[in-house]
Amino acid sequence: MSISPNSRKSAPQAGWPAIAANGLLTAAMVFGVILLIGAVNMLKAGEPPLAIAAVAAAAMFSGGFGAYRLYLLHLSDQVTAAREAAIAARYPDQPWMLNPTWAKGRLVDSQIGRIVFLWLFCAGWCGGIVIILVQRKDAVIAALSSWDRWGNWALGAFFILMTLMALNLAVKRTRLWLRMGGGVLVIDPLPGRLGGQFKARLETRLRKPPTVPIRIELTCTRRGYRRDGRPGNTEEQVWSAVEMVEPAKLRRAPAGVVVPVAFGLPAELPQTGSEAGATDIVWTLRIATAAKTGAMRHSWPVPVYRASR
Repeated sequence: MSISPNSRKSAPQAGWPAIAANGLLTAAMVFGVILLIGAVNMLKAGEPPLAIAAVAAAAMFSGGFGAYRLYLLHLSDQVTAAREAAIAARYPDQPWMLNPTWAKGRLVDSQIGRIVFLWLFCAGWCGGIVIILVQRKDAVIAALSSWDRWGNWALGAFFILMTLMALNLAVKRTRLWLRMGGGVLVIDPLPGRLGGQFKARLETRLRKPPTVPIRIELTCTRRGYRRDGRPGNTEEQVWSAVEMVEPAKLRRAPAGVVVPVAFGLPAELPQTGSEAGATDIVWTLRIATAAKTGAMRHSWPVPVYRASR
């Protein structure tokens, strides 16, 4: 059995989330090209300020998002492989060190990076649409002046739908972060050991403990990837354990409420890593308040291995 902590890079990515992410990046690249064409028209019309703004937005969409997509498709595997080879030579028989997050023993779930990315995307997307409407207002009105021009209306509906979806996602993520806050999972000792324990603590910025119990679940899942070229995967739960932590068992620290985590791990379970037959073993820790409206909801993949001999 291979004990690499990373999922198989050659396997198809998981279903609709990957399709949606690639679709969003592709749409951003196409929109950047449209903005660039609009910038050329603005220069011809003698409006350099708007042209400069359009070029900047086009560079962000086609250049920034396009470069990121190309990196994911062609370069990320090579960069990751080179980094892992160097770390494996430095830390033999410690596969969890190949994962930068696991190596620190502190797993952060702040959501800030995603929120900033979403709002930057919304700003660029909406700004580009405003530039087009200001520069080509008469042309847009003319294109939509007749109901029989269904293609123009479909294109307009697409831009409106994309705008509403992006804004809705950004607002929801922001409200979720403001309500729930961030969290840091400190794994100590690192990693969790089969036949022993998985112990950690969740450090939050909550000033007051929740009034309802906190549900903590640790699961071991066998993830099998399809080989027929279709996106998606299959999952089989190998083992699961749940602990309900009452508010009285939580402790307060200067930075916020601390949640203790402790699970006994049966020795016969599989460790984190890849197996033969296009399957991975993934251990996941989920922490949430029992009530759906609670102020805590986190999830992390965590390292669980057999003791070295």
